[in-house]
Amino acid sequence: MRRGGFSLIEVLMATVIVSVSVVAIAGIQNTSLQISREARLIREATDLGSAAVGRLRAASASGSLGSQCVRSSQQGFTVDCSLSSLQSSPPSYLVRLEVRRGEKTYLNLNTVVSQP
Repeated sequence: MRRGGFSLIEVLMATVIVSVSVVAIAGIQNTSLQISREARLIREATDLGSAAVGRLRAASASGSLGSQCVRSSQQGFTVDCSLSSLQSSPPSYLVRLEVRRGEKTYLNLNTVVSQP
């Protein structure tokens, strides 16, 4: 005759189900943290690239564009910049900007900057 309560098999099955659920939730949490970190790095690289382009546009207005396009390291990123003169009037330059951290490129930007 069976009394109220749970059998050992029922308790073991419930423990297995709870354990599998906890492991799955921990895996999802880890993936979420990695994606969040990657998004933060992309945002930082985009901010650095935007600031570099802003400096280039300001330098273009003052006529000192060539001295502004240099390699720099900021916040753990390497910002590479190169200028190529375009045959145009007014004088324009193709700006190639790359923001990297280690071997990974987070931003690769090509834009045209004109001088007045």
